Amino acid sequence: MELLLPSFGIGVTQSDPSSGAMPAGRGILDLGRLDSGDAFSASYLWAAGSIAADQAYMRLDLGYLRRVLLRILDGEEYQEVVRHHNALKRLEVRPELPKGQWPTFKDLILVEDPNPRAQVRITDLRLAKDLNPVALRRELKMVLDDLQLPVTTDNVTRWKYETLKKHKTLLKKPHEWSASEDKEERIRVMAVSFAAAALLLYFDLDMRRLAQAKHADLAKLVETLLKMIQVLIEDFDRHAGKLLKLLERSEGGHPPHPAVKHYTALVLYRMGRPPRQIADRIGITPPPSAFEEARNYNKNWNNQLRAVIECGVEIEKEKFPRAAAVFAHTNDEHVRAKALETYHDYLDRAGWSEAAQYLASVEIGDDLLGGMPVDESQEIYGAYVQLGSCLEKGIDPIPSKPNLT
Repeated sequence: MELLLPSFGIGVTQSDPSSGAMPAGRGILDLGRLDSGDAFSASYLWAAGSIAADQAYMRLDLGYLRRVLLRILDGEEYQEVVRHHNALKRLEVRPELPKGQWPTFKDLILVEDPNPRAQVRITDLRLAKDLNPVALRRELKMVLDDLQLPVTTDNVTRWKYETLKKHKTLLKKPHEWSASEDKEERIRVMAVSFAAAALLLYFDLDMRRLAQAKHADLAKLVETLLKMIQVLIEDFDRHAGKLLKLLERSEGGHPPHPAVKHYTALVLYRMGRPPRQIADRIGITPPPSAFEEARNYNKNWNNQLRAVIECGVEIEKEKFPRAAAVFAHTNDEHVRAKALETYHDYLDRAGWSEAAQYLASVEIGDDLLGGMPVDESQEIYGAYVQLGSCLEKGIDPIPSKPNLT
């Protein structure tokens, strides 16, 4: 059975896995006799039907709550964000156009949805990773009183939409904000979005005290869920880190792949990432920027970074010969044309130009460093993307003296 979460448009199955073992020669359910034994783990054998939370009648099974938490951490809904916000606007033909006349582009107008609602997603609860409880408390104190009670799906989505429709700095346009004002506004947007998702989750799970809760009670409930998810993410990260250390452990005690930082620096350089950012990424400490606190730094960081990038070219020739062959033909007009086309396709398909503006962890080129290409086409594709970036930005793709100004 699926537990429906109608506010988010999803259903979740139970996560309460049991172990099964099948000795050789035995069968189970629709499986025939086995030539060799097997064992498996499953929460259910098949899913059929749906249920809704009703705490007055029956307590929620813990398995459903496990799946809810897993869905918060594991779901990916960025494409739904894009589709939702694009759907709020649509092209329509001007009403005064003579009947029967075929409309041109000039005859079309952009129409706003007359009755918009905010979209609230279950993965919005992952915003807890980047939200400080103090900041959440401060923001909710200023805006939560505008939420109409009792809590309903419509009230929450309307509250989110109306609250985030307005800026704190009403006398300025967004492009006129200072860096601190922009940061404050982003925190406010995150706090309101998290709160809306938290309240709708409580609503869908039929929290009994929600109907009588005052604004102060709601704020405490939202903050409680924030801290719960933060602890969940920290614990998960800690165990992922333990697994990473186990995988990296070698007999001699030396960290594996010492050449990785050289190739990483080369790729990020070709993709146009700032030198300071590249240096930080590979363990070279550059001087602090005007917005950072004073710190000790490597006075020779620039020259060290140049040497690392140059070394990356040799690593590429050894590890990725097909990619190196693409760069060896940089002056070929057909190669250059294909590189620019591939780079623009990369920008369009990955949505870098939009997503990277909003997601702090999304940086262009990172996906090209996720691991060893599994086939020739991926290796060559990555090379064309990098070459296209170099051609677009005037970067030497095979640097002997990389320009790091």
